[in-house]
Amino acid sequence: MDNQPIVENSPESLANTNKEWTLSQERSFIEDLVHKRLTLFLAAVAFVVAGSIGLKDAPILRTLVLICGSIVCSGLAAATVRAHTKLGIILRQLNTDPTHPVAWTNTIAKPGSKFQFVGQFTPRFATFVLWVAVLALLWQIRASLV
Repeated sequence: MDNQPIVENSPESLANTNKEWTLSQERSFIEDLVHKRLTLFLAAVAFVVAGSIGLKDAPILRTLVLICGSIVCSGLAAATVRAHTKLGIILRQLNTDPTHPVAWTNTIAKPGSKFQFVGQFTPRFATFVLWVAVLALLWQIRASLV
């Protein structure tokens, strides 16, 4: 553990410098976390879909890939949505201080933010589509057995 490098904007880096962890630093940390989780989630969804398409001649195996992938993607989606929710809370809190850059940029930015779409809707919708595909394949397998 001692040989690992300390990330610049992390609680560990501040512990060594006796500085206080501010809400702005937490925002920076959580934004990075949301970005990494969303990227990992989208890559996982892409792999599951590609694997499912590649197994179109093996419906049972295709269904198993979709089920396992949907379980993994559901967990990743939950983690992404949770981190995004925390980021929203932090940004709302920072927005209450009129001298903070977040509040200043919000007054200049055009209304109609896509903030909720990216971090809340996208993971939920993609996971929903995967589970619908699982149900459709199970229904198809059931119909072929009858």
